[in-house]
Amino acid sequence: MRPPSLDTVQALGLDSVAGAATVYFRTRDRERALGLHALLSEYLAFYRDLLGIQTRMFVAVLDAEDWARVTNIPYGLPNSSGPGGANLLLAAASPPAQVGARSLPRGRNGDLLTVGHEGGHLLTWELMPPDLKAGLSDPVEPPPDVMERLVRVGKVPAWYWEMAANYFTTVFLARVHPQDSSAWTEHLREITSINRPRFTHLGNWFGRVLQASAPDSTPYVFSTEGGLNQGWYQGVVGFLAIHMHGESGTELIGHIRATLSGASVSTTGQIVLQLDSIANGASELLTRLGASWADSAANQSARPQPPAAAHRRAR
Repeated sequence: MRPPSLDTVQALGLDSVAGAATVYFRTRDRERALGLHALLSEYLAFYRDLLGIQTRMFVAVLDAEDWARVTNIPYGLPNSSGPGGANLLLAAASPPAQVGARSLPRGRNGDLLTVGHEGGHLLTWELMPPDLKAGLSDPVEPPPDVMERLVRVGKVPAWYWEMAANYFTTVFLARVHPQDSSAWTEHLREITSINRPRFTHLGNWFGRVLQASAPDSTPYVFSTEGGLNQGWYQGVVGFLAIHMHGESGTELIGHIRATLSGASVSTTGQIVLQLDSIANGASELLTRLGASWADSAANQSARPQPPAAAHRRAR
C-alpha cells in the first residue's frame, strides 16, 4: 500500500490557503475546503490553548482522480505522520456514504470526524517527549536508550491510540461544539450495534484483524466482515473516550503523555486497570459493550500503579 505524502499532494498544483491549518483544493471545491480549513484552524487553536501544542496540519480536499494520484489506500480518512512526515489529512471532495462495508457520517458530522479523529492521531504524537520525536526523524540510528523507549511505545496496543484519537474528538466537541456531541454519540451507537464480530478482545484489534485475509487475498480490514469489525471496535473505544472525559475531564492527557514517554509498556489488561483508576467504571463499560480486555491469568497478577499524572484532576 502506498501511503499519502505532502510532496505528492503539492505536486498536483492545487489552490491553497495557508496558516496553522493549510488546505489544498481544486477551485470547484473551494467552499468545502474553506469549511474544513476553518474547522481545523479552530481545532488546532483549541488544543494550542488547552495543551500548549504548537503544530501545523495540512488538509487536502481531493476528488477521486487526485486521490488515486496521491495514494492507493482505499480507506476514507487516511493520514500521514512519523519519520520526516508532515501532519497531513485527506478529505474526499464528495464524501462517500460508506467505505467498504462501513457507513460514514455525512456532511458536517463527517468533517468533524475527519478533523477530530484523524487530527487526534497527529495531536497524540505531538505529546511525545522531544527526545523521542527527534529520535523518529534521526537520519542515523537513535541512541540505545531512545531506541528502547521507542520500541516500548511501539508495543502499546493499537486500540489505545484509537481511543486517544476519539478522546481528542470528544473533548473538542464537548467544549467547543456541544451541539454536535449528540451526533457523535449517535454515530458511535450505530457502529457498535452490528452483530458481535469474530474478534472482540481489544488486544486483537489490528493484530489478528489486519493479519487475517479474505479468500481473495483482500486485507481483512477491507472485506465486508473486516470493515464492520473495525467499525465495531471504533465504536467501543469511542464510548470509552466519552466515559473518560465525562468522569475525569482532561485527566487522560497525563496518561497519554506517560504512555508516549516509553518509560514502560503495559498490556491491554493493565492499561484498562489504569484507566479504571482515572475514571471509575471504564472496565465495566467495556464489558457491557461486549469487548474483552482482561489479560491471561499469568499477567493479571501484575496490576500496575497508575502514572503520577493520573492523580491530577484537570477538569
